[in-house]
Amino acid sequence: MLLGRRFDERMLRLQRQGRIGTFAPIKGQEAAQIGSVAALRRTDWMVPSFRETASMLWRGWTMEKLLLFFAGYLEGGQPAPEQRDLPICIPVATSASRSPPSCRTRWAWPTRRSIAATTRW
Repeated sequence: MLLGRRFDERMLRLQRQGRIGTFAPIKGQEAAQIGSVAALRRTDWMVPSFRETASMLWRGWTMEKLLLFFAGYLEGGQPAPEQRDLPICIPVATSASRSPPSCRTRWAWPTRRSIAATTRW
């Protein structure tokens, strides 16, 4: 949680200096993010949005990769091949009634019986 907070503070400073693009801070949400993502297994899926940097760090995303994403480089938002995370989404003006990314993910899964969870915030 401390790493998430410090990373958040640094990214907010970079954003206010104009060195990266839009950045949504997570201050005060670190425990909720880490608590929910810590319950996931490596085989579970995560659908991160732009405000889940602490949970992404927990799942193995590098700070360099997140910095690239917020600096405008799309390759920064691409998860590693072995990660079961979707690319970072920016859900502006969405609601649960409009089929959020986790619902669309569930529809895309094969029909075979596999145990996996999807989390989104």
